[in-house]
Amino acid sequence: MVKPGYCLLTSAGVVNICSTYKIAKPNDFKLDSTVPVIIGELRNEENTVIVDAVYHESVIEQCGNDSLYLDAIIKLSLECVKECHNLDMKFKSIQKHVYKGSYAWDDKGKPKKPANEEVKIEPEIIINPMMNRREESTTMDNKITVLKATRIPQYKMTSEFLYVKLDGVDSQEQIQADFLDDRLVIRALDYELELPVKGKSGEFSKKSRILRISL
Repeated sequence: MVKPGYCLLTSAGVVNICSTYKIAKPNDFKLDSTVPVIIGELRNEENTVIVDAVYHESVIEQCGNDSLYLDAIIKLSLECVKECHNLDMKFKSIQKHVYKGSYAWDDKGKPKKPANEEVKIEPEIIINPMMNRREESTTMDNKITVLKATRIPQYKMTSEFLYVKLDGVDSQEQIQADFLDDRLVIRALDYELELPVKGKSGEFSKKSRILRISL
């Protein structure tokens, strides 16, 4: 389940900093460690733009113990929102243990589907989403190395196949699929998906923009 942590009030709306155990935990909390994060979809409620930045539960706990680390997470959240949604949000103030807007996650930690959204393939689970871009961001006199969020594609898993929706991908040559012993990693354009499953082979349909992986 996704839990509230902090609420950032900004010049362009609200960023809810939340937590869940389903996201990869940082190896440590040093300022040069990597920090996995998921950026949710933009929502417009009562003329206010709202977006969620979701971290592992331990990140929110560390923020409560280390003000410098909290500053770095605030900056990371705003930078990732800008990168994912091209929305520049200038920090104004922060509230603790507050979640603004209607709750965007179900009791299993899955994103709720908007009523007016039509998607043929819905996410079944969110497991250990990894980031793929490293960038140094300065915070006062220190530096924190972070991994910027990529888009997690929509996917559906059955007992035999994994179906991944890759809008904007034109050919199988644009897709990198790594079939590892303990996980499957798929990258294409700014998409990245990592799942703890073993894949055998894949086939991409140009018509539907769906990659089918045999499990």
